[in-house]
Amino acid sequence: MRALLTQDCQAQVFADMLMTIGNGNYPVTENPDTITIPGNIQQATSSADLIKEIYGDGINRLTDYKWLLERAILACLNETVNKINHDIMTRFPGNKVIYISINKTLTEE
Repeated sequence: MRALLTQDCQAQVFADMLMTIGNGNYPVTENPDTITIPGNIQQATSSADLIKEIYGDGINRLTDYKWLLERAILACLNETVNKINHDIMTRFPGNKVIYISINKTLTEE
């Protein structure tokens, strides 16, 4: 996590807030499924803005694994993750390739 790797105090505050939310101890709004994000936390207005903020023009750095390892987008819902992944994957150059796998052996032992 960035807070641990860079000793960034703002990242640590954010990490602590995420833990509080995950533990169910963060205050909710009138709607119990909603929380209010503090104003000092940068918020993206769209997934495209979020991707641009995290990866910038990184489409040219896709083979720089160290650079990629320093970036991540987290989301609460699989639906959101799938949309963001799709948006990012459409930016990759080249043809789409699908690899099929199975999770059991062909011979029984």
